[in-house]
Amino acid sequence: SYNVSSQSVQETAYDVLNAYYRDFPDARAAQAFGRYPSARYYKNHVSGLKFYDVDTIDGADPSPVSISGRSRGAMSNSRRKNRRINPDERYADEAEQEKKVERRRVRLITSVEESFNLIKRTRAMGGSMGADEAAAAIFPSMARALQKYLRSTHQQSRHSAESVVNHLARCLRLDLSSRAFLQRYFTVPTCLEIQREREESPTPHAWRLITDVSGNKTISRGLEFQLQNHEISLVVAVNDLPELRIIKGKDEPKGFQLKVNSETTV
Repeated sequence: SYNVSSQSVQETAYDVLNAYYRDFPDARAAQAFGRYPSARYYKNHVSGLKFYDVDTIDGADPSPVSISGRSRGAMSNSRRKNRRINPDERYADEAEQEKKVERRRVRLITSVEESFNLIKRTRAMGGSMGADEAAAAIFPSMARALQKYLRSTHQQSRHSAESVVNHLARCLRLDLSSRAFLQRYFTVPTCLEIQREREESPTPHAWRLITDVSGNKTISRGLEFQLQNHEISLVVAVNDLPELRIIKGKDEPKGFQLKVNSETTV
């Protein structure tokens, strides 16, 4: 939620879009764990199928034929769309994918830590090596683990080998830790970071305001409107902050008071 003053719908939409690009994670980059058909799926739903050649000579029995990998993929995709999704199978596939990503993440952490420790030992022994030279020297030892992790989290298109080496050299130049180097690949980027990577110079993004009231009308409680572009839709709801009343209370006496009972016992 964001706090805005008493302003028009258009001004509110502008503030919301600024907050969206600054704070919101990219919707496509956030889907790190993509679901792919597992080997279990092909074993249970594709391997048991038989295909027959119907274009045979009249009177001859159709015999089973083998199909190519591409045709098998097309048949399995069609069957997958038409069949009912099994919750247990889907859970197993997603759990398997998450375990696979976690294994590759741990292997990447180990590989990067070993590479950074090697640089530290080299410097401790008096070796003089520049940041760019050191980055180029240790990058091959971690490239395979990093490539596998980026592929499993669908980030391979965002990080080229050149950008990884430059980022590695910068971390070594500033004497950052291995965790600081990996933070870029373990966090979901915001929309602004994705836009900066895709475009060398910022270009205007067109958004459409969909509302039942005029854009110049002042926002009020219960108002809802939509912001859309060609691939994203944002729904904005306006609510009032609770009314606060601050009342000054009595000052508590400082120190203490001694009350003496004048009655005496006989």
